[in-house]
Amino acid sequence: MPLKPAKGGSARAKVDASTSPTRPDDIDIELAGTSRRGGAGAASSADHLASRAGPSSAIDADATRATAAVVVNALPAQASLPASQPTLDHYVINARAMLPELNSEGLRVLNQRTYVDVADGDLVLVAVDPQTGLQRARRPSELLPGPVMLRDADSGLWYAREVVEPTTRAQIERYFPQATDQQVENLIARFGDKDVADVELKRVQSGLAQMERDMAILDGTGSFVAREMASRLRRLYTWQGDPDERVYHDDRLAGFKIEIDLNAWPTHRTFPTTFNSIASLTLRDGSQLNLEAFLR
Repeated sequence: MPLKPAKGGSARAKVDASTSPTRPDDIDIELAGTSRRGGAGAASSADHLASRAGPSSAIDADATRATAAVVVNALPAQASLPASQPTLDHYVINARAMLPELNSEGLRVLNQRTYVDVADGDLVLVAVDPQTGLQRARRPSELLPGPVMLRDADSGLWYAREVVEPTTRAQIERYFPQATDQQVENLIARFGDKDVADVELKRVQSGLAQMERDMAILDGTGSFVAREMASRLRRLYTWQGDPDERVYHDDRLAGFKIEIDLNAWPTHRTFPTTFNSIASLTLRDGSQLNLEAFLR
């Protein structure tokens, strides 16, 4: 649309009457921001408009002075909106009819994949985090695990953890009512996360009977050294290591150290018990021992 030169250097635009039925044809309107002059110049512009419109015009001179302005701010070229974090809905699947019944841990396992029941009858694929022992939501196409999943003791349903709570003495004493101060201090120092501590406390508690059977075999060898090892392993299994037995990694308690005389260990004997609390192991001699079986 051609612009008509305006008095005082301001630009004017023509308004097509076909698109503005309430305005007469061929009205010149001053464009916003094309002139910074006010006073008599602004008033004469309004008078000019009124005279062009004629006495029957409905145009108000004051209205013509007020022009709408649109401010556009350009975003930097590199600016981008933050990526939203995935919710549990991203991990829900529908395959209940194909899956087996719940096991004792509230899990459904099929073809080496594990599923948990969540609210509203949905299912979520999970996998154990090797660092913490906790179940975490996942999708087959993703390498990185999703949120930590916890099971509600009353309903048996699983939910995504939102808050990390610290390990407490009361929590430890629920599993070991006679826990010593040293045992409580060790567990809190090693497991600051209440849910991670629960995984280890349950494992230790459920394995106590098997551990005692294994240690009874050491006691039965008749060797004083073997009995001493059995006594020490009993302590370490329940995280009752002494301060001088502690092993630290990145300034944090990792576990305890122990030295085992393999000459006193029953030859070719393997024990099912796992000692998560042992972070440093020194083996002496043992030429007659099946070392691979022992380390398993």
